[in-house]
Amino acid sequence: MLLRAAQHYPTIHAAVLEAVQNACDPDVRAKEIWININQRDRSVTITDNGCGITEDQFYERLGTVCVQHRKGNEATGKYGIGLISPLGKCKRFFFTSCPSPLTAGYIEWRFECADIIASFEKPDIPARSMPDFGFQSGKQPQKWRSMMRLEEIDADPSVSKVDMQDLIRGILTQHGNKMRKYETSVSIRIVPLKGEPEVEEDIQAPRFHGEALDEYVTENGEAGKVVVRLFRSPMSTRGGFDQGVVFGQIGDDPRLLMKQVSAVLASASDGVAAKAIEALKSGVFEGEIIAEKITVHVSRQHFDPSVAVEGLAVAVSRWFAKVGRKAFDEARESRRDTKNVDRAAVSVGLIEQLLKGHPELIEVLKGRFKYGTVGEGHTKVPKTRIVGEIEGITAAKPQGNSGTTRTDRGESDRGTPRHERASHTPFIAVGPGNTRKIVVGSSIGFGVSFDTLEADVLWELDTERGLLTFNTTNQLWTAAELSSDLAVYQLQEFCILEVINMLKHGEPNQGTIYKFTADLEKSVVDWIVRGNSLRRKLGK
Repeated sequence: MLLRAAQHYPTIHAAVLEAVQNACDPDVRAKEIWININQRDRSVTITDNGCGITEDQFYERLGTVCVQHRKGNEATGKYGIGLISPLGKCKRFFFTSCPSPLTAGYIEWRFECADIIASFEKPDIPARSMPDFGFQSGKQPQKWRSMMRLEEIDADPSVSKVDMQDLIRGILTQHGNKMRKYETSVSIRIVPLKGEPEVEEDIQAPRFHGEALDEYVTENGEAGKVVVRLFRSPMSTRGGFDQGVVFGQIGDDPRLLMKQVSAVLASASDGVAAKAIEALKSGVFEGEIIAEKITVHVSRQHFDPSVAVEGLAVAVSRWFAKVGRKAFDEARESRRDTKNVDRAAVSVGLIEQLLKGHPELIEVLKGRFKYGTVGEGHTKVPKTRIVGEIEGITAAKPQGNSGTTRTDRGESDRGTPRHERASHTPFIAVGPGNTRKIVVGSSIGFGVSFDTLEADVLWELDTERGLLTFNTTNQLWTAAELSSDLAVYQLQEFCILEVINMLKHGEPNQGTIYKFTADLEKSVVDWIVRGNSLRRKLGK
């Protein structure tokens, strides 16, 4: 009977998540949770400093699981099921607790899995007092009030393997709301098999920190009230835990990831919600979508099957039509602009470094263009030399011997020079970044920008400002962009060197340049795209 209930949690990963759920419950409200997973000695320990439970509460919860599973009521079994979630995944486990506000009175219950599985009646769970234990006091002071310890966990990797990042994602997705509410932190330590290093992480549930969209509320007969509370994710949140969009029931804390619900939403809507689902999966949005009649299955892996899922799909489609589509298109375009500038900064940084070995080409740039740019940290420029402003970032600089690059988006920490250097040739990527002044004088460099050009050409050169503009609607640019970032880098760098070489040999005529380079650029893009694809297939 109890084994059937515990089968909702088929892995150690799932059992750990359930233990965290118990520690985050409103009647426990742990501030700190500690998870220690030792795959070498096949043990797992989860402790928390919440309110603990009394002996009566323990037997009441255990009895609740037995009674409700005897009746076949699995949905309501979740209110006590955490106590027996390790069953079937280890040889034995222990639950120990001391109720608040007591500082003594710890009781340990021992679960022998083989005996419990063989029992057809309510199993006997032996208990013993722990008189030497005290909460932050006594002969053996403890920092925790409740502990779940598993011994001799199943050696089958499909049951016992726990990945740190998957565990973090599961904790934050399923229990993030409660963690934020009770300001709970979780410390995780995983000791892997021999030959691998230990890993430790301390986590707190991050708050949504993007640009808040207008809250959208709708209602239908199947799902009841539906609330869409989303944010436009900032571009700066690279790495770490990506919250994304989560789903759940109004008034209940467990949440499901987008990947756990996208298929069922698509199926329930017969494809009507396809565009909305694509947008919600894109990473552009973060936040939550909650519905009144939707329910999360006790396993916290999917929704309970019901017509409420169809109602939720309809509500999501309506949100996308009225609010989401515009926000999605704007965010996608903004991200594309930022990505273009970041890639351009890397390319012009590479060209700038290469040109240091060719001073004659630097002189070509200084002798061809009328205007240049200066930014923060530059020596003061007379107002008579300033003719405008432009946004952009300076070229990415290589970092030591690592081969990585750094993009200068902030102010320089080198201080302001006393005198302008006559040889100053700033290479910049124009777009979202810092404001730079357009000046007449010696700060002549080279810039790359992106726009939609009327002519069907790959690029256009402003010979006064030294600004090379790529046409983002040109089919060659699109082909490189769809291929990979590497293809875009290679195309940019080829075109920049192509233009500098032409400048070296005389005043360029746009029409002549386009005619001369058009066929060559088609071949170059074909070589780049096909060559990179072949390298990937060859694993090189």
